[in-house]
Amino acid sequence: MSNYFTSAVREQRERPRDGLIQAMIHAEIDGGRLTEEEIVANLIVTMVGGQETTTNLIGNGVLSLLRNPDETERLRRDTSLIVSATEELLRYESPSSTPPDLRRTMSNWEDIEFGNTRR
Repeated sequence: MSNYFTSAVREQRERPRDGLIQAMIHAEIDGGRLTEEEIVANLIVTMVGGQETTTNLIGNGVLSLLRNPDETERLRRDTSLIVSATEELLRYESPSSTPPDLRRTMSNWEDIEFGNTRR
């Protein structure tokens, strides 16, 4: 994976185009820029983090539905519940390592407006 991303970073330096790698190449913090190794490390963490959480959410969600056949049947009967069910499965069987007590606390938060969306 390191070799793949190192090659991608070097290619972006030679033939720039818009995207995450280009943004990382040009990112500055207090006048300093990320090294090639730092860019590669961040790309790996981003890729693995996105893949792992998505894969685990799907697996955990399917397992939860199998363990709760009444809720599964409810979703089959009323597909308008799928969006809220997905959000609840993310909270209930989170693929991240958020402690269960914090997840319960977070589920009690009031909706807030972010951009043009209220959640």
